[in-house]
Amino acid sequence: YVSKDFMEADLDEYGGIKIEALKQKATGFFYPLKIDGRWWMIDPLGYPYINIGLSHIDYSLNGSTLQKENALKKYGSYENWAIEVTNEIRNGLNFNSTFSPRSEVKAVENGLPYMAHKGFMSSYGSFKSVRGDGDGSTVFTENNTMPVFDPDFVGYAINYAKENLSSDVNNVRIIGYTSDNELPMDVAMLDNSLTVNHTKPSNFYTYACAWTWLANMTGKENPSYADVTDELRDLYRGFVYDRYFYVVSNAIKSVDPNHMYMGCRFLTKVNESEWVYRFAAQYLDCMTINWYFCWEPQSEALYGIERNGDMPFVVTEFYTKAGDSGLPNMSGAGWYVATQADRADFYETFTIKLLESNNCVGWQLFHYMDNDPNSGTTDASSVDSNKGIYNSEYEPYTVFTDRIKVLNANVYKLMDYFKNK
Repeated sequence: YVSKDFMEADLDEYGGIKIEALKQKATGFFYPLKIDGRWWMIDPLGYPYINIGLSHIDYSLNGSTLQKENALKKYGSYENWAIEVTNEIRNGLNFNSTFSPRSEVKAVENGLPYMAHKGFMSSYGSFKSVRGDGDGSTVFTENNTMPVFDPDFVGYAINYAKENLSSDVNNVRIIGYTSDNELPMDVAMLDNSLTVNHTKPSNFYTYACAWTWLANMTGKENPSYADVTDELRDLYRGFVYDRYFYVVSNAIKSVDPNHMYMGCRFLTKVNESEWVYRFAAQYLDCMTINWYFCWEPQSEALYGIERNGDMPFVVTEFYTKAGDSGLPNMSGAGWYVATQADRADFYETFTIKLLESNNCVGWQLFHYMDNDPNSGTTDASSVDSNKGIYNSEYEPYTVFTDRIKVLNANVYKLMDYFKNK
């Protein structure tokens, strides 16, 4: 079922597939495009590209002294580490991108393309003193409501974009920007907003907008909490994210029109919401989802993206942690398995299922290196688990990585197979 073009094609310097019949306009930057019913990224040279990523390439996750020392012991310097690991990841394991790498990795000449991560709402929440402590996800102290309707958020977002994006406007290695991480997706978002403590100034606009919205939706001048339905709950989630994406996308594009806006790394709960997809599709070039709690992506969830938003998406986190690593594996959302062979089974199963979807344009495996249990991190989601394809001594889990590189090398052929089949 694989066509001759896909069997014989080479890859360009970004990892795009060099099939002249599929070549598009070369803008010098990555952008999304739907070709014959399937979404792609188009790389800076104009070739169709699927993001095959390994996230968080770092020589010291969560400030690990042990990992810093081992990096210097094995590679001699952090600069040499970055050069050699880039070669290992790209040419040894057939990854073509990363997410939020260290500055030394960004500095490698002709290095890996990468997604640049920012924190628009999380930093605004800190500025307003309403950001809480979450285990990996971004949470807020006031009923977990985001101050997205604050008039000041508009100006803040523009200034944040100017300060954090201006230097990268012409960076051809940046695939696009993610604007936050795992923002609230509560089913009770409307309930939380209607019942938030309205006597606090920080909650004024959240409370007022929720009640005004409910009045408009029900047609009642004085609606009550009894008027809330499940349908309205989901529609309100869409309303909140319509505001968030409107503000953030305008801020990003006003400063940097060259790069894709790739959303806010939703947690898997976004799959419950029809309306978040519908509103997000108006503003995003590509959606990003941290996909957990399953052995493979559910078909209904994959079809939901196509049906409700029809936009490309990248899975920016997914992983398993294995018992044979010797780590306790008590932290993090990844699936627990017994062996590295099981991790390889998972990677193959998960990514092949993604490639069946006409909307998936790639993934970022989470992540480069294991947690160091002695790092002293305060992030309870990142304490002691086998998340990496390398351990803290920079040794690969070869049973796992040998199969990763085979799958990665065949991504384009698998896509063509599913399309033809």
